[in-house]
Amino acid sequence: MAYNAVKSSGQILTANMKFTIPLVSAMIASVLSCISSQPGDMLLSAVNAHEGDKSTGDFFREIWKEDGIGGFFRGMRARFLHVGLIVTV
Repeated sequence: MAYNAVKSSGQILTANMKFTIPLVSAMIASVLSCISSQPGDMLLSAVNAHEGDKSTGDFFREIWKEDGIGGFFRGMRARFLHVGLIVTV
């Protein structure tokens, strides 16, 4: 999509553009994947960290009650760094 936009504008793709477009695309994909998968991963981590008879729904309600929606996004900065480096590089 980005390549076609550059080509249709009449510009010539330079070596710098050929490096930058995929890099920026990978960074955007990394951020979006982190945001979309974080709530499920947070819930999975809570379930795996405890033993007992609690169901996944119990952990969901507990996180929601304690921190609201923000509780599902705890640890995002570290995740952005970790996943960002893996996906982008």
